[in-house]
Amino acid sequence: MAQQLAIVAMIDIDAALKNNSLEGNIYLFDNMKLQGSEGQGTSHLTTAIHGTYDSDGLQANEQVLNWLVFGIASLPPTLPRSFQVDQSRKNELRLIGEFKNNIQTLLEQPESLRSQANNILKNLGGIKTKIKSKSGVIHSHLHAGVKLIDVKGQPITESEVITDSDNRSQQISYRPPILNNITGEAVDKKIIYQAQYGSPDLVADGWYWSATVSTYQPGTYSYTMHIQLYKPVHQQEEGHEEEHVIWEPVYMKHRSSIRITTNPKKNGFTCGHEGILPIPYTIA
Repeated sequence: MAQQLAIVAMIDIDAALKNNSLEGNIYLFDNMKLQGSEGQGTSHLTTAIHGTYDSDGLQANEQVLNWLVFGIASLPPTLPRSFQVDQSRKNELRLIGEFKNNIQTLLEQPESLRSQANNILKNLGGIKTKIKSKSGVIHSHLHAGVKLIDVKGQPITESEVITDSDNRSQQISYRPPILNNITGEAVDKKIIYQAQYGSPDLVADGWYWSATVSTYQPGTYSYTMHIQLYKPVHQQEEGHEEEHVIWEPVYMKHRSSIRITTNPKKNGFTCGHEGILPIPYTIA
């Protein structure tokens, strides 16, 4: 049967947006290092794929590649998808509680606590976010009221965090990157047959890219990943105090490669041929 091979792309979103390039800002890994993959943890990964022949010399079936893309400056993918909404509401309730606890003192000593009250109200407002689609349409999230947060889940209230990237007091939590397509030599020569699949795996936001690999043509073939990032753009309409952030899509490409060899498939546990695992010898 086909083996499941995985390629993970970790992207430094902040650096990639600043440099307008994925080169040097994307780190690639796979689970074929023991099979001869080269460039693990760099921008230039060559994934080794064995399987032209089985260990008995017969022609092997195709291998399967899976791609997963993550952002270094994003919230951990293990958090629930509703985390940002829940965190926004949690912060609002906490600030409302603070305001209620101080309202009596505020009425008695308005001047001394005015700055504290203003700070609570400012944090309560936060910076709301919207998303810009490929067609240029700006729309709200599925859940209204999603606000900009940092990588610790804390609200961002200062617009300078967005507008002055070199002097940030907080690290913005970026929207996760998206793999839109896979093209290039390996596709054109019909070495890989790529497609996007639906999945209940929320780590990939319900979608992931996979490809079967035609292992009967040994050689090294390049392919190009089409990756979509989101750049936060601060906006404040003239005459309005409320400010918000538009997540604008930014499209980038990065080339990687696969190397198909005539080596037979290996068992990852025994480093021998595929088949039944050995039974451990025990003394009764």
